Amino acid sequence: MKRMSSRMLFVPSAALPLVVWCLARVSPPAAAQPRAPITHETFDAWFTELSNWGRWGKDDEMGAINLITPAKRKQAGSLLKEGASFSLSRDAEKEKAADNPAPFGHQMTRTGVNNQGTSSGDSFTISHHGYAHTHMDSLCHFFYKGKMFNGFSQELVTERGAGKLGIHNFKNGILTRGVLMDMARLKGVEYL
Repeated sequence: MKRMSSRMLFVPSAALPLVVWCLARVSPPAAAQPRAPITHETFDAWFTELSNWGRWGKDDEMGAINLITPAKRKQAGSLLKEGASFSLSRDAEKEKAADNPAPFGHQMTRTGVNNQGTSSGDSFTISHHGYAHTHMDSLCHFFYKGKMFNGFSQELVTERGAGKLGIHNFKNGILTRGVLMDMARLKGVEYL
């Protein structure tokens, strides 16, 4: 099986408090006391107390990305010390494996062999969700008690796609200060 060549995880700074909380939940210090299990009641209380629903209006489809203003992007750009670029992508894995039950599909529909036309063409299939393919989830990805972010009904996601909270809301990109964390190194493993 092929593995990611990079072991770094990019986390937008707006999400950092959540990531730090998750790390604390996953990796308590060796001397820490065991934590009590999280109950449904506790989760429901956190869901209400920590919610951003309505913070940017009842029709908002961007969530905490609203915190990344032009001023914040400019501030992030001012932190640059060199112009290096580091890809967080990985090769498309076309072979079925234990961690990739739905490999990336690629089919050449027109080739340069026995083709009287002027171009080649191909078709791709991908099942994004899982551990093998990189992608970004949008706010329509998770439901809780029949709702998505900001109280939109989960029924707005149909066979035609997401009627609200789709990935198209982020088509202009997300640019802000980020933090790279080597989670595999932190855990003392080659990969996660």
